[in-house]
Amino acid sequence: MTQDQTEDQPNQLLVYGRPGCPMVPPVRTYLDEAGIAYTYRDIRQDADAAVQLRRLANGFESVPTVVLPNGRVLVEPGVGRLRQALKELHEAGGGSGDPGLPGTLKAGLSNPVYPVLLLIALALAVAIALASG
Repeated sequence: MTQDQTEDQPNQLLVYGRPGCPMVPPVRTYLDEAGIAYTYRDIRQDADAAVQLRRLANGFESVPTVVLPNGRVLVEPGVGRLRQALKELHEAGGGSGDPGLPGTLKAGLSNPVYPVLLLIALALAVAIALASG
């Protein structure tokens, strides 16, 4: 059991995050869509969680930070890295396949950067069309 896991949740996956971080929503969406249970700890609302996070992340408030049920800590993992770690954990427990594959696409698209990129691409397409026409 890691320092931040409680006695009543020794095998619970934990996600540390804070509002406004663009990397947190894709991780949470991935876990939700894949049906993977986890506990979310908002470091802005929970001072103890912030202290535990800094202990796990070498003094930094790096979010998202994910603590797997086996105690492995992933600091600022993307969806791909988290998916691979969960797959390895699943296989180590005797499972096969990829337990989180269904949530991958939607999680990737939930990053708030993508709508902004889409608007930029649309504006460029309109500008090119107007300039050539």
